Amino acid sequence: LMGERRSWNRLVRAEKAREDASEVRRALNIYTTNLNFNPNRYVYSGSKEEKSRLIREDKLPSTTTVIRSDLDARDLYRNAVQTALEDACAEFAYLERVGFVVDDDGGGSGSSIDVDRIEKDLEWTDNLGGTNPKNYQLWYHRRALLEFRFKGKSVQEADEETLLSVARKELNYVDKILDDDSKNYHAWSHRQWIIRTLDNPHLWSTEIEYSHSKILSDPRNNSAWSQRWFALHEGSPIITANNNSSSKSILSLEKAREEANYALSGARVDPYNESPWRYLVGILMEQWRRRDARRTEEEDADADDTEHLAESGGLLVRESIEGIKEMKRSMEDPSQSLSSEDGGVSVSLLSALVDLLELFTDEKELLEEATILSGELVVEDPVRRKYWRRREREISKKISLVV
Repeated sequence: LMGERRSWNRLVRAEKAREDASEVRRALNIYTTNLNFNPNRYVYSGSKEEKSRLIREDKLPSTTTVIRSDLDARDLYRNAVQTALEDACAEFAYLERVGFVVDDDGGGSGSSIDVDRIEKDLEWTDNLGGTNPKNYQLWYHRRALLEFRFKGKSVQEADEETLLSVARKELNYVDKILDDDSKNYHAWSHRQWIIRTLDNPHLWSTEIEYSHSKILSDPRNNSAWSQRWFALHEGSPIITANNNSSSKSILSLEKAREEANYALSGARVDPYNESPWRYLVGILMEQWRRRDARRTEEEDADADDTEHLAESGGLLVRESIEGIKEMKRSMEDPSQSLSSEDGGVSVSLLSALVDLLELFTDEKELLEEATILSGELVVEDPVRRKYWRRREREISKKISLVV
């Protein structure tokens, strides 16, 4: 008992020392320490079936276990916040110590950039990360260095071609990493940051070509499909039901048709590849939401022109649905050559078809077709059978509302 008490006291003193060194840690600890838990108000939030199973197996967690888990989770969150803060402070201290920022006006603003030092450190991180390119700290460090080149005072002093040259050099480095690991999330994220930061038309257009080359080399690389979307939309957020505002980067109807055909071509190569199907649904959903926005907009626009554009978006979705159905029929016909090593029903195809058919909330026939397909997916996609049962019920409710 005495040994345990001494160990506890050592832990308390160590934590007190860490609190003295970090006000953030102290604040999070004070908050956690002052929490009040009432064991008499413990409520199990799971389903009745799950609760019955836990009781039968004598695994229903006690109040003490739940509270301990909650406190442990808060400690993990505190440590994550503290680690991120310490990383940022260490990065700033390092940059200040080695002199990447040179204060040439005495005002403490850090005005000019030591380009040679930055280039040497970029080369150093390249060598350091050679065997572990997924180390996020190395990518963070490269970004911090390049921010001085792209966002510092020297940006105004440098010509556009110089900045593009820096960007191309870094993009080539990222390409080298992706050649070894085409799904390295850190590399793709870093690539997007470079292009978005410079926001240069040439970089946007060449990135579309780059993503195409990556898709050709690995059609199932979802990161490459996501990058194509990113480049085509110039980094703008996806339009949602709550965000129908116009944006210069929303694809035109003609461009959307090209991309829909591009996705369908990819799906024909491998109907079991989920990536082109999700890309197709994304393209069509965007046009559908813009269609809805055009129908409800109150601006002084030509009514006939607005209606034409709105109906054209709906027509594109119908065309794509027919293309998917034709592909489905070809897969079901043993005499057709459309096949893949996966064999059987393409869950991704059926899923895309349900998503698109469900858009037509005022057409009972299409909704009934979506319900039937959802029922098929309950069987063909057993991992998500509960999800498809729910979709089936939701679509059935929409059918009941059709006049």
